Amino acid sequence: MSGQVRSCDKNCPAGRYSLVSGLTDDDKCTRCDENFYSTEIGASSNVCKACPAGFNTYLKGGSVSNGWTACKKEAAQPRLPLSDLVIVAIVAGIVILLLCLLLGIICYTRRANTVESPVAVEMANPYRHSLDVMKQAQWKIKSDELILGDCIGEGANGLIYKATLGTGISAVVAAKEIISTALNPADMEEFEHELIMLTQLNHPLILKLYGFCTKLADETEDGQEHKYIVTELAPNGSLENVIVAAVQVAKVIAATKSKAVHLPFTKIKALEWALQIAGGMNYLHRRGFVHRDIKPQNILLNKGNEALIADLGFVRRPNTHGGGGPSSPSNTRNNNNSNDLERGALSDMTTMLGTPMYMAPEQVHDYKYSYPVDVWAYGVTLVRLFTLKSPYPTNLNQDRIMAGVASGTMRPVTVKREEVPHVDVLAIIQDCLRLKPEERPTFGTIEERLIVVLKDCREVVGKEEE
Repeated sequence: MSGQVRSCDKNCPAGRYSLVSGLTDDDKCTRCDENFYSTEIGASSNVCKACPAGFNTYLKGGSVSNGWTACKKEAAQPRLPLSDLVIVAIVAGIVILLLCLLLGIICYTRRANTVESPVAVEMANPYRHSLDVMKQAQWKIKSDELILGDCIGEGANGLIYKATLGTGISAVVAAKEIISTALNPADMEEFEHELIMLTQLNHPLILKLYGFCTKLADETEDGQEHKYIVTELAPNGSLENVIVAAVQVAKVIAATKSKAVHLPFTKIKALEWALQIAGGMNYLHRRGFVHRDIKPQNILLNKGNEALIADLGFVRRPNTHGGGGPSSPSNTRNNNNSNDLERGALSDMTTMLGTPMYMAPEQVHDYKYSYPVDVWAYGVTLVRLFTLKSPYPTNLNQDRIMAGVASGTMRPVTVKREEVPHVDVLAIIQDCLRLKPEERPTFGTIEERLIVVLKDCREVVGKEEE
């Protein structure tokens, strides 16, 4: 048997060892572990040693020998030159920047499409879903705090009352009525919308809001629920009422040739009203809103006989398709028309909305109109104010007027030079009534021009009185 036994002392090569005697095959010897080596041959114990730091037992290509007999120095990792590292960093930065920009564009587009999408063909109301004024305590007026007085006018959905507000030192106010049970949802929405607009617009030349009041059915004589928008009182009525009174006085003057009878307002006062209307409308437009129903009936005169913008039920904020939000006119001296300011503010709108006699050509049949429609209506209002005439023949029906205005074949009555206090007023009216919307001036420009005109007129009057 001893002649058949092969001793590990003789057979285990370097890099291997065996603790067992009598093996007959070299492959039965134990190989040193990875990264351990041995140079002894025929080892009968574990004589494997660990490779020093920076060395390992792998051979080129990852193969191994018949056991680990030596350690090899680890190959150094290749390093990029400094210039290459700088280039890599720059490229990585550019890629990250482009990704951020792309993400921003996607988010912005989604937000624009979500917030500014029109409902049907109407301009978007940005406050419709985000602001419910009728639930805000600061605008609620208790029923017993609003005492209705005489009826002083009539609105589209109810009467307008002179009223007192407060239980102590009460203030005289106006209460615009709406009968809840008699309204369809569209009328109620208009009521709520006007209330919302009044809370958003705070300017001396725009009718001031105090709040709203609800009187329940058991508190009213007719057994119906009534809601009221409570605003400041404009005791001198509407501009239209004053114009109508002036027309009657003018007839008396013409018939009697009397020099003792005078019109209820002078041309200078009419010019002041024109400036005040322009100032209020400039504020409205700069806030990003379009009135859409400017006319003498919607201009009220306060106790100081100043003109106030009223009736905000049709006010809307235009959408900008593909733009960055509403583009409202700016008050710049170098801008003589509204083209650049309003080109991107066009939006889907409700056509045939407003008062036909004061509607702009594009307002009749074009869904895409914007701020310039108010400028046109303002121009027609000045025609009415300075001539005391109906802007169009009174024997024509509304359809005929709108068709003629839309086609450009019908123009408001011509204003004569002697009917205005200054030649520049005539020029302003003509500019407001340009057929192309982009050629009409902004209210900021109109306001600046009228300030100069009023100053000149007052200087002339002052010299005449000396």
